Amino acid sequence: MTPSEFAAVEALAKSEGFSAPKWIVALIRGRLTGQPQFGQPELEALTSSNLQLMKIGRNLNQVAKALNTAPHERGAFRVDLIEQIDSAIKVHTGKVAGLVSASTRRWVLK
Repeated sequence: MTPSEFAAVEALAKSEGFSAPKWIVALIRGRLTGQPQFGQPELEALTSSNLQLMKIGRNLNQVAKALNTAPHERGAFRVDLIEQIDSAIKVHTGKVAGLVSASTRRWVLK
């Protein structure tokens, strides 16, 4: 690579959360496999998103326990809370899908 090409790779890699060598490896892997290769910002977003999903899972477990221990009180559960949980899951899956798609597109030659 020429010095200017390497400088461009370094700048691009840094902006995407990679070192230059890791960016080059991710480029090759992404191109060969067609699979996402995540940089640090995407990994942090996925970690945050997964933590939120774990919280949602705990809430759903509490709802399931309550339903199992008092099935005669099913009408006491708040539909709006269940709708909020559904909305949070949709936000999570949308974020993950967006990150995977963006990462995959990053490595496609134009």
